[in-house]
Amino acid sequence: MNFGISTACYYPLYTELAVKELAEHDVKNIEIFVNTSSELKPAYAKKLKQILDHYGMKAISVHPFTSRLECNLFFSDYYRRFLDGIELYQKYFDFMEQIGAKILVFHGNYQESPFPDESYFERYGILQEEIQKRGLLLAQENVYAFKSHSLDFLVRMKQALHNQVHFVLDIKQAYLSKQDIFSMVDQLGEQIIHLHVSDHRSGERCLPIGKGDFDFATLFQKMEQKQFDGYAMLELYRHNYQEYDELYDSLKRLQQIDF
Repeated sequence: MNFGISTACYYPLYTELAVKELAEHDVKNIEIFVNTSSELKPAYAKKLKQILDHYGMKAISVHPFTSRLECNLFFSDYYRRFLDGIELYQKYFDFMEQIGAKILVFHGNYQESPFPDESYFERYGILQEEIQKRGLLLAQENVYAFKSHSLDFLVRMKQALHNQVHFVLDIKQAYLSKQDIFSMVDQLGEQIIHLHVSDHRSGERCLPIGKGDFDFATLFQKMEQKQFDGYAMLELYRHNYQEYDELYDSLKRLQQIDF
């Protein structure tokens, strides 16, 4: 099992400063949360890549700040907007190529949207084809209040795309959505290529590792059985912890789990 930390944990600290903070604590594998459009510009990506290279770091994945817009961009009856959405996301693909990241995290459509699931799967497949032309991967994340919160939806998505689909499994989102995460692993299996990890306990859905009672050993064991060779990225919200040291302690705890 490979581990890392997302720059999302530091929001609203500027992204490059979050990367430097991680570098100073010898965190080598990270997820980049892009927070605004100016961070997609080639000059910024070049600057970020220089930081990564200087410290021997690797950007594994990228999370778009436009996740909340994906409902309107990709899943409406206004097809021209869908095409423009693809053009917009090409900027993320460019950014990923520049910094060396391979996985783009995708939220998708809101749960209450009337847009048909069959059309969702079709549109997703088109976007997936576009990113694959770059040698990159699109990965659907399970997200509360989105269509993807439901294991049933994700299984149907997997079937509709003939297993040619990838998933990000997020522990806190599964807990909030009242979905059994171990069943998600069992049914989505080898299509899971990335993890967002955090701890939780009754009434508190997102905690540093060791502050809750989640059974990480069983999760990692199940993932290993599914031949998982991706990364488990620590992803906390800034109000879920007090000091940055809690992030680095969480990473150490993850690395020490015996499974």
